[in-house]
Amino acid sequence: MKLHSYSCKRNRIPKMNLHFSKELESILIRCSKKDKKAQYELFKVSSSYAMSISLRYANGQDEANEILTDSFLKVFNSLDKFDPTQSFAAWLRKIVVRTAIDKYRQQQKLKQLFVNIDLIEEEPEVENILGKFDAEDILDKIQALSPAYRLVFSLYAVEGYSHKEIAEQLGITESTSKSNYHKAKLHLQKALLHSTDFKKASYER
Repeated sequence: MKLHSYSCKRNRIPKMNLHFSKELESILIRCSKKDKKAQYELFKVSSSYAMSISLRYANGQDEANEILTDSFLKVFNSLDKFDPTQSFAAWLRKIVVRTAIDKYRQQQKLKQLFVNIDLIEEEPEVENILGKFDAEDILDKIQALSPAYRLVFSLYAVEGYSHKEIAEQLGITESTSKSNYHKAKLHLQKALLHSTDFKKASYER
C-alpha cells in the first residue's frame, strides 16, 4: 500500500513556491555565497516542509529536529551541486530522507533491528485499515514504530522507494525489506484499530 496521498497532505509547500520562483532563486544565489541572512530566510520558508518529512523518520520532535538541523547543514554546504533547473523542494526532500537514513547507519543498529522474512505472520483481517485514517493519526503511529520498521515503512509507502532500492540503501536483502514493511504495516493497523476501539469505548460510557 502506497501512501502518496498521505505524503501530499503532510508535505504542504509554504507560501513561497519551493519548486521554482524568482524569489527563491535570489535566496539560493545569496546562500551559495554564504550569506547568513539568506540562509535564515531559506530555513524560514522551507523548514516546515522539511520537518513534515523528518517527522516520519523520527520517534518524536527532538529526533526530528536533529534530522532537520543536519539536513540544512547539508543543504548549505552542497548548494553548488543543486541544479537550478530542477525543483528545490524535490532536492530538499531527498536530502532530508538521506539524512534520516544516515542517522540510522551511524547508530550501527540496523542489522540487529531488522527481522527475517520467515517471521512474517499473515493477518488479512486487518488489511487496508490505513486508508481509513487521517494523516495525523497515521503519523503518530508511525513515530511509535521501532526505528527499523519506521524507516522501511516511510521509504516504501511514503517516498516510493522499491524494496530493491531500500535494500541497497540500508545494506539488507530485499526479502528483509519486504518483511519489515509487512511487519510495520501490521503494527500500524493494529495500533490504529486499538485507538479506534478505545475512542468508541470512551464515547459509549
